[in-house]
Amino acid sequence: MKLPVVITYISDHHNGKELKYALRSLKNITNWNGEVFIVGDREKWFSPDIKYIRTGKYGNSWADQSRKVATVCAHPDLPDEFILTMDDVYITKRMKIKYYYQGELPSEGKTPHKRSKSSTRAYLEEYGFTTLDYECHAPMLMNKEKYMKVYNVLLQAKTPLQLRSIYGNMNEVGGELFEDKKTKTHELPKGKIISTQFYTDELQKMFPEPSQFEA
Repeated sequence: MKLPVVITYISDHHNGKELKYALRSLKNITNWNGEVFIVGDREKWFSPDIKYIRTGKYGNSWADQSRKVATVCAHPDLPDEFILTMDDVYITKRMKIKYYYQGELPSEGKTPHKRSKSSTRAYLEEYGFTTLDYECHAPMLMNKEKYMKVYNVLLQAKTPLQLRSIYGNMNEVGGELFEDKKTKTHELPKGKIISTQFYTDELQKMFPEPSQFEA
């Protein structure tokens, strides 16, 4: 089955350069159907081929993404199954998107992100679910109905929970172990799925051909 891609987006001072190359890299996904839904901000270079849904920014990054995905799930043109990805994730080789996890969620953490992961683990353990860490910088397969059930869990939780890990474990999606390739420098890592901390001109060399999503 070939699926559309959904990206939640907050514009930055690079005028969406990272997003532009992320869109160019989608051609390497063999189970992508050629459609793109972008939820959030808009760049001047967006072409009419993007199915754009305008929204504001909703709190921190976790709250923002979860609410934007709930918004696109209500869109009549989005089918039941889709691929959720990010504006700074690049597919460098031809491949089929699957489920990916990076080991187990931590039981404790000092940073807000790691504390949220440990809270997510505690929640999953309380209800008898597995505790795999799906917080990878990689696309993730999603189902609209299953997502909305997870979204209601996030809304009712007393502490911030991690969307992907709640979704993956509660729905028992399994998957394969994944080495996260998020770079913290301007030098791009090597891998089939990579992600950037900062925009780098290397992306132009990797993905020189404009996509249909650029006006």
